[in-house]
Amino acid sequence: MSSGGIITHNVSYVNILFFYSTFSGEAHFSSATFSEVAFFSDVTFSGEADFDLATFSEGASFSEATFSGVTFFENTEFRTNADFLSSHIKNQLVFDTVNPAKKGDFRKIFQANFEYIRFYDQGRLGFQDLSLAHARMTATDLRQCQFNNVDWHPFRGRQAIYDEVELYEDKNPSNEQYARVEESYRYLKLNYEGAGDFKKAGDFHYGEMEMHRRASKWRWLPIYWYNLYRFLSGYGERPLRALGWLTVFLFGLAGLVCWLGLEIVNPRQLADFGDSFIYILQKATLQRPEWAKPVRFLGQLLSSLSVLLLPGQAALFLLALRNRLGRRR
Repeated sequence: MSSGGIITHNVSYVNILFFYSTFSGEAHFSSATFSEVAFFSDVTFSGEADFDLATFSEGASFSEATFSGVTFFENTEFRTNADFLSSHIKNQLVFDTVNPAKKGDFRKIFQANFEYIRFYDQGRLGFQDLSLAHARMTATDLRQCQFNNVDWHPFRGRQAIYDEVELYEDKNPSNEQYARVEESYRYLKLNYEGAGDFKKAGDFHYGEMEMHRRASKWRWLPIYWYNLYRFLSGYGERPLRALGWLTVFLFGLAGLVCWLGLEIVNPRQLADFGDSFIYILQKATLQRPEWAKPVRFLGQLLSSLSVLLLPGQAALFLLALRNRLGRRR
């Protein structure tokens, strides 16, 4: 079906079906109300289109639709799912203040599917002043998107995409699923780094590394590199965690060396905890504290281990501190 264009205002639609239609002119559905599921699947919008202030009561399907002209969804209300699966974007497609909340309220859920979006030369997807906490974005090049004042899904102390949350609801996700979400996080990280928002970029870096770790067959080994990296510093994004472990290692090694016996050379006597603490600190900073020496072999081994363990953990702490603070200056 082909149409030269459509311009409506404050019109109510019931059982709207525009399968395989082409709007060669402008398509304006401003303030329209769709009482049942609105089907715009495989529709081509050749010219400018807008759904400003429109209400979709029972969901909307724009799967495999083609947006050739500038298209706006501003102050639009989607009360259930909005499906833009495999859409073709050749110009700007903008979602601005979707599901607007009353002043002082939390943003309403925008349950949407933006998976497998295909971008052309001038294609851009923009999100402004809305929540994407329940939006799926797998296999879409999120570098081609613009995010302004967007809320993501709060998940385990960080901001995450809903695709990851759904993975944990799957009893046995495949490595390919993990790889798809990892790719989405990588694109989001690059997007936010380019915009200078390094805090969110850090959260998306954490998500990227977590998906990579979970896809590995070695993830069950405690000594697996990614497990250690996550455990000791949160993939270089959790400075307090890294500092905490640095403190544990420093006091723990000092306590063990003191318990195993640290002998002061002159005058000849056993050292207390304070002496052991200074001894381990000097060893870790590559000094040669000849004023004391461990009595037992295990104490010697631990003091030698401190030369590797403490500087390594300190480096992880400084890296995490830089990632969360320093690079934003």
